[in-house]
Amino acid sequence: FKSYSNLRKVGNGGGVTTLIHRDLINHCEEVNTEELMKGVSASISVIKLSDPASSTGCYIVNCYIPPSNSSTKGKKHNSSSNFDALNTIIGKLNDNSGNEILLCGDLNARIGDADGYDQPVTNRACFISDTELDVINDSSDIHPMSPISTLRNSKDKSTNSHKGHLLDLVGSQNLLVLNGRTLGDSSGHYTCFKWNGNSVIDLFISSTSFTHRVKYLHVAEHTLFSDHSPVILQLWSKTPPKASSKGPAPNYEAAPFKYKLTEEGLSRFKDMLKEDQITSQIKDLQEKISLANISVDAAKSACSDFSSLINSVAKDCFDKSKPNGPNKPKYEAWFDQKCHTARRLLKRSIRTVDKNPDNQSIKDRHR
Repeated sequence: FKSYSNLRKVGNGGGVTTLIHRDLINHCEEVNTEELMKGVSASISVIKLSDPASSTGCYIVNCYIPPSNSSTKGKKHNSSSNFDALNTIIGKLNDNSGNEILLCGDLNARIGDADGYDQPVTNRACFISDTELDVINDSSDIHPMSPISTLRNSKDKSTNSHKGHLLDLVGSQNLLVLNGRTLGDSSGHYTCFKWNGNSVIDLFISSTSFTHRVKYLHVAEHTLFSDHSPVILQLWSKTPPKASSKGPAPNYEAAPFKYKLTEEGLSRFKDMLKEDQITSQIKDLQEKISLANISVDAAKSACSDFSSLINSVAKDCFDKSKPNGPNKPKYEAWFDQKCHTARRLLKRSIRTVDKNPDNQSIKDRHR
């Protein structure tokens, strides 16, 4: 992994770190946000993942915003300036309508079970044109195949002063809180455990254009190493590798035979190796291999010659076992990659409906 960090410059340390797998390093770059972060106490790291197949990018915004009641060196944190800076950064990333945004981190914002999702516009004012209406509806729709509900749940019913700032950000930038509405976390599990109560403050928030990538969200079991539980968001690849319906071409090789060793055969084998003709051939091979400047191909050829020599002696001394035939399939599989995909999506829809039996909108979407 390669680490991209934004460390806190005041106080007792801290900050945020984003780890990018080495396979993706060539497709990612760090976005400089220093100018926009002056005078704020939040820590924000922005990484752009480029899609080689298009001109758009996926921006991962890793963020930590201090609690509203905390302070550093006696100076109280300004919640409004922190969220304003975050809003400005995401607004600049959203300049290209095709860009996808994933905001994640400890935002210390308790929003209860607030939905934070604007339904597509159906009743429009007279001053909105049909073209503008299409743009609004297209940009605010959740991808139909994503395991995300329009309704949101949360075990944390309390709110704090960060709620208004975060919901303003979500609404103005057309974002979606994934906790509490995504497959794997449909009930909105607690993510932070303190002596004075539990809360949901470690959030994944994405643009609606990002929802087609979401596979599931899972809040892992709480450990003793932190008062925060790991929150895992698993994604689909936008361009999965193309698989042939027939699979790779078979390349069967017969299994090597074995010799049946006997005391008589071993005795005869040793005697034959002492014959002049055999010892002369072995000596020639030894001289060939002992050359200092021997090439790789010549060494491989000498090894092959030696194996042939030993086998030529052994076949006159031992009986061979019956070779096993290759395990060829009795018939070709009738299903292809499309069948696999359809079956996987069916199972996912069944699980989603089973976990939300009373949610009519989920039933309609997966019918």
